[in-house]
Amino acid sequence: MVNVLTQVASDVISNQSTDGVSGESGQEQLVGQAATVIDVTAPNEGETSTIALGKGQTANLNFDASGATPVIEGNNFVLTFDNNGDGSSDSRIVFENLVDASQGADAPVLIIGGVELSAGLLIGQAQALSAGETLETAAGAGAGPQGGGGSQYDDETGNLVDLLDAQDTLGRTELNFNLLDDGDEETLAELNGVPVNNGAAPVNVEVHEDALKGANAESGQDQTTEITITSEALATTVDAGTDGLGGFDFNEDIAGPVGVTSQGEAVSYKVITDGSGTVIAVQGVAGSGDGERVVFELTKDGDDFNFVLKDQIDHTPNDPANDDGQSLDLDISGAFKAFDTDGDEVVLETAVTVTIEDDVPVAVADSETLAGTGTNTTVTGNVLDNDGVGADGGSVTSVTFEGKEHAVAPDGVTEIVGANGTLQISADGAYTYTATGYQAGGDFSVGRSGTGGRSSDWGDVKLYAYGMTDTPDFDALANTGANVTFSSRGIGVSGGSPAPKQINHDAETGQSEKLVIDLQADATSATVKVSNLYKTESKGEQGQWTAYDSDGNKVASGILNDPTIDYNGSNVGTATIDTGGVKFQYLVFDAIDYADGGSRKGDSSDYFVRQVSFTTEEQGAGTDVFTYEVTDGDGDTTSSTLSLTVDGANADYSTATAGIQAFLDYDGGPVGGANAPSGGANNAEIKGKVGLSKELVSDDSLEGVDNLIATNFGDYVYGSAADNEVSLGGGNDTFDDRYNGSGNDTVDGGAGNDRMWTGDGDDTLIGGIGNDILSGESGDDLLIGGAGDDTLNGGSGADTYQFSGADAGDTDTIVGFNVGQGDVLDLSELLTDDGSLAAASDNSELAAALDDYLNVSTNGSDTTITVDSNGALPGGDSVTIELDNVNLLSGGTSELDAIKSLLDSDSLDVLG
Repeated sequence: MVNVLTQVASDVISNQSTDGVSGESGQEQLVGQAATVIDVTAPNEGETSTIALGKGQTANLNFDASGATPVIEGNNFVLTFDNNGDGSSDSRIVFENLVDASQGADAPVLIIGGVELSAGLLIGQAQALSAGETLETAAGAGAGPQGGGGSQYDDETGNLVDLLDAQDTLGRTELNFNLLDDGDEETLAELNGVPVNNGAAPVNVEVHEDALKGANAESGQDQTTEITITSEALATTVDAGTDGLGGFDFNEDIAGPVGVTSQGEAVSYKVITDGSGTVIAVQGVAGSGDGERVVFELTKDGDDFNFVLKDQIDHTPNDPANDDGQSLDLDISGAFKAFDTDGDEVVLETAVTVTIEDDVPVAVADSETLAGTGTNTTVTGNVLDNDGVGADGGSVTSVTFEGKEHAVAPDGVTEIVGANGTLQISADGAYTYTATGYQAGGDFSVGRSGTGGRSSDWGDVKLYAYGMTDTPDFDALANTGANVTFSSRGIGVSGGSPAPKQINHDAETGQSEKLVIDLQADATSATVKVSNLYKTESKGEQGQWTAYDSDGNKVASGILNDPTIDYNGSNVGTATIDTGGVKFQYLVFDAIDYADGGSRKGDSSDYFVRQVSFTTEEQGAGTDVFTYEVTDGDGDTTSSTLSLTVDGANADYSTATAGIQAFLDYDGGPVGGANAPSGGANNAEIKGKVGLSKELVSDDSLEGVDNLIATNFGDYVYGSAADNEVSLGGGNDTFDDRYNGSGNDTVDGGAGNDRMWTGDGDDTLIGGIGNDILSGESGDDLLIGGAGDDTLNGGSGADTYQFSGADAGDTDTIVGFNVGQGDVLDLSELLTDDGSLAAASDNSELAAALDDYLNVSTNGSDTTITVDSNGALPGGDSVTIELDNVNLLSGGTSELDAIKSLLDSDSLDVLG
């Protein structure tokens, strides 16, 4: 049903249907309540009432219009209603052309809830609401200049409009509108004078996990875990209404989950109060009881609030994995409440977020070097020690070697076999790496090509003999009732028949004795020289070789007979052992039938092995590179490398339980010096090996080894022609390479009374602690006695004798000091310059300054130089230097002249 109401010029209201409308004509201008008023009642469901108001006219809505939604439709002002409550408008009141009529003076007036509102004001309100902006309402202005009254109003939609009394007859009235904005209905909050959330200007601050202790700070970035949330910023998030904003405080009722996790544990709100019950902080905590952790904390500072991130917050895994810029927004609005000046409160909603930037792990490459030979060929460490797992924590989750990935178990140890050693690593980053064992590459030979062989010719391999019915067990090789025989023609097995010292075949049983040679190295090829294997006997005696790898697996085999042996006579010749390049460690020799398949009066094949020559490749040296992956608590990943280098030239026996006798890179030649081993089987045992004459510490080969860390016991070390670096450790040790030492050696005696002889080359000899004897032999050597009363002899060449505070209180004797050879006394690390030394302009001035530091005297043909490290100043160290058979004061030379003479010949260095 449509009701049309029109106020015409004749002051007669034309009403096609007068339902719900009453009025009084005759007034052209309506002034206040004295003017003619058209009463408008609420439309029923499905009705549309149309009203045309002219200038100066008033329409009184005599019903509760609080549920009306104002809309501007072209030039019309429309109030729509939802009578059935289904959320959609079903009835309307249309004020035709009210937009034009509201312009200028005598604008029509609508009385809503007893308050006179000019059409212009209502049009402005509807336009503001439709635009989503502020609502401006005023009451009591009347419809003309004679009207009275006034109002306070607030600009924010949904706030209370405080309507003052109009004409002294109206009480306080609440006006509610439903806003239709772009077709979506939104009920405005009741405008009743309390603060409300507006959602218009949310506050956002940012903190960084990178700034947490133990996290990975980004270089050049301004990062923090603490940020201030100001009251000024919070004020933009609420409308306080007509009472005005009083301030902000903690929401004492905040509780429950925050909506994030930390280390996999849910974070919940916790209110902290003081003794009086006043809230002093709001925390986000994870865990419970003794395991409770404070993840973040909100405290108050005057009118402002401080947010502090104290622990990590779980983020989703980053993509890419090392993206350090990922973040999440933590909504903590519910921890705040706003209050107005008369105490009304509201808890903030979607008003405050904290952006928490993620911290990702950072991995840094690790590297270690270890010896390939000795008792200490293991290195330990932790790959995470120099990494930054970050605030989220982390662990090693996988290791990749040569393209193969190995998952690292969360508990226990994961083992990965490398090319030169074995790595054992745990999820916490701890690792142990053990070298497989170094083997030098080269060509080797055992036995003797001609006759006259001895057991010592086979000292670098191990030999085992087995009888006819015995089978070698490579897990436990041992003699089983048969012994290896040594004769001038070669080696064999004792006890057989008909040739008791040879390797015999039994034609009746088809069995043979067996000789096992353990090369103690992985060979790639070999040759064997045999004797007494007659090629003319029954069309030829025959033997057999079989090669096995280090695990006892058969690699290859071959026949020893006329077609395979290069004979240089009727029974001596050399055969090639060809495994196709497959490495082998063991060779087993036995005998088989005659070539014609028969026997001669019970005889069958038998022979000696005279010599075995073999070639090895260098093994167990080089760098194994393992790539490990770290995963943090968020699932972010990073990776780096662990590079472990096995140095084949180094041997380390620092953990040995007894002293050693070591021949570096021994080539079988003579060993010089009074301490060289002499006579006896034990000496043969240790040549090229390491061990005591009575106790074998190790049977390692030192082929290719140039550098050594010895034991803490008494050691004998014989150098090689290479540049040896040797640390003798504790104990009374001896180093000697007078026969072999053409290299530039560095030898550190460590503790103990040590003796050192180096050969040719420019060597460095360091005595360390103890009364040491250092002999540089030939070459330009550096001799450092160290603590203790030492004897130093540089030998031929321009040698330097260096002294320092370590010599304090000691007397060192220099034998063979020769200015003519260019020998030098180096006191630069001993003397403390009081300024006079550096200030000297020539040797005369320097000698005069040194007169306070040096006291030169003679004792027979020897010179004694007593050094005070501080010169004329108190508190210096005293060191005595005896120059054996050197008289610096001969011929009446003064002390000052003797010092100047040393300076002039560059034989005294005090400035470095």
